[in-house]
Amino acid sequence: MPHESDDDRLIDAIYEAAVVPGQWPGVLCEMTRLGNGAGGVLVVARGADQTWISSSEPFDEMIREHYRQYSVAQERTTRLIAARHPGFLTDLDVFAPGEMDDDPVYRDFLYPRGLGVGIATAIQVPSGDTMIFHVEGHRENGHYGPDLVGRFDRLRPHLARAALMSARLWLQRLEAAMAVLETLGLPGGVIDGGGRLAAANGLFEGLVPSVFQDRNAGLAMRDKAADRLLQDALRRARAGRLDGAGRSVPVRRHSPADSLIVHVLPLRGAARDIFTAGSALILATPLAARGVPGADVIQSLFDLTPAEARVAAAIATGATTGEIARLTGASVATVRNQLNRVLAKSGLGRQAELVGLLRAAGVVTGGFDPG
Repeated sequence: MPHESDDDRLIDAIYEAAVVPGQWPGVLCEMTRLGNGAGGVLVVARGADQTWISSSEPFDEMIREHYRQYSVAQERTTRLIAARHPGFLTDLDVFAPGEMDDDPVYRDFLYPRGLGVGIATAIQVPSGDTMIFHVEGHRENGHYGPDLVGRFDRLRPHLARAALMSARLWLQRLEAAMAVLETLGLPGGVIDGGGRLAAANGLFEGLVPSVFQDRNAGLAMRDKAADRLLQDALRRARAGRLDGAGRSVPVRRHSPADSLIVHVLPLRGAARDIFTAGSALILATPLAARGVPGADVIQSLFDLTPAEARVAAAIATGATTGEIARLTGASVATVRNQLNRVLAKSGLGRQAELVGLLRAAGVVTGGFDPG
């Protein structure tokens, strides 16, 4: 058949993407071309969480707008997964024609954009995730027919194998990365899109349950103040709103010298996140530094502004709010507001706790520098 060579090239590209995840957008572009569609998307559903990568930036923006307006558990996706069909399905396979006209996603979102005819398949993988390959077509071209569905069906086993290969390759890389962190003496783990601990090294596991709690609902911390900061950081990481510097969370233990700083770092790269199920890297470091400069370290640990960091460093040396105000030229009220923000960002309730934590970290090396 004349299209066999094109299909063979697409199959080769699918297996290349299994090894190089950055090539998945190109595969989705080819699938879109095969279906003469508007765009393609690969969605990974993990319970109520969904992540995706699409064939182009404009189509990705449309998907983002779709999720902003409608629930993840919309009827189109729900029916596709419930069908448990070992092949591709069109909208007409899961909807009666009149139902689509009454569905708000079609009526108010897809139809006005000239869309609303799709072809998709849902693939269950051993991790429990559901992977959806979907091509959205132009409504003016009509629904996809059996010949094209057959061509997509011949791709499906290769898509399933490639997805599984990507997951296994990532697991090997993850295990190697965790081993390196352990060699460096760093407890480390990866948090998945649902906030759960996807993988961890032995040092991190040694902090469970004394510091961390590995719950079905997601990773938590025993210290309530620290847990509030951790959950906020993880929510931001899942939403893509945690900047590259991440977030640092102080953890009080039995004594200030026994305390930790937990760092939450976002995992970047849409294609990688699709298969890793990872949204953030989490590291724990002891507060045992020596000879470390004051305000800059405090600023990086607790995500403070320069002014807040100077106030924190001054408080740790024993300076009063009045003394800090005189040295900086700020009002006492301003200094108190800055101190309150430091306590809020560090998850500490009292000034004495802040002093103990910073002195244990060894960040107080001399007098106060007003900057």
